[in-house]
Amino acid sequence: MEVDADLARVLDDFKGESKPIGMCCIAPTILAKRFGAKGVNLTVGMSGGDEDVWPYSGAAGACEAMGAKHTDADVEEVVVDLENKIVTSPAYMKNAEPHEVHGSVGRMIKGVMDLI
Repeated sequence: MEVDADLARVLDDFKGESKPIGMCCIAPTILAKRFGAKGVNLTVGMSGGDEDVWPYSGAAGACEAMGAKHTDADVEEVVVDLENKIVTSPAYMKNAEPHEVHGSVGRMIKGVMDLI
């Protein structure tokens, strides 16, 4: 997996200027690739469990393989890495109802706003 050069530059700029970064669903894997060696803490949902509920749970292991610390989180939770100013939420990594995903994304946005 390669991170697009323009996106990598933007992420590096945000991190270098201590601006908060929010990502949800599968997008935190990009953070794992870019900043995993720095030990970022993030979530892409659950690392195991019922595959009908968490069909993409293998993404957690992929994030850890890139050096990130993965924290299991259900759709109503966010993971905030205060040191790196990163907020992540599972969103559609869970087979959840649309209103649950909406809430997941909203909590991620609120988490980012709280870091400003």
